[in-house]
Amino acid sequence: MDGRGLFPKGWHPQLRATYPDGSEMKNPSPSRTASGGVRYYFIDFGISSRDKDQVLGIDGQEPAPELSATVPYDPYKLDVYVLGMAYRHLLLEEHIGAEVFLPLINFMSKPNPADRPTAAESLQRFQELSKTFSSALLSQRLRPKAFPESTLVRMIRDLHYRVRDFYWARQKKVPFSALA
Repeated sequence: MDGRGLFPKGWHPQLRATYPDGSEMKNPSPSRTASGGVRYYFIDFGISSRDKDQVLGIDGQEPAPELSATVPYDPYKLDVYVLGMAYRHLLLEEHIGAEVFLPLINFMSKPNPADRPTAAESLQRFQELSKTFSSALLSQRLRPKAFPESTLVRMIRDLHYRVRDFYWARQKKVPFSALA
């Protein structure tokens, strides 16, 4: 996460509400929405390499088809696969409403690395796909599958989410949902 919008003076990497010099933050930082949004970066999936077109290795967070201790593979294609699988596990399997991203997830997580897109092609596919979504769909609240909601609870939570989104739009702040 790029937290510069939330913590313009920096933050301590291990202590909450603490500046890099160890002093305590007196006023809590604004929310990620109030600060104009936060960018998240997916990095280091357990098998890091730098400036190499072919690597060896079998460790990592996601068992990928090409992992090998003897046959070199493209680490960039592996990153696309692992990110696609992270989307599958963290979005699709965990939330109701994330099914709209299934075409992108399937595109990124093809078993054969030769059939897999590059990161740039994945981004282009995401941008093309997101153009087909309505703003209401892009800004909807993801509902966790692990905690089923009754119709009444869902309506109340959805209303709260929409009111908060509307409030930030009226404040001329960038709503978090607009960063999609």
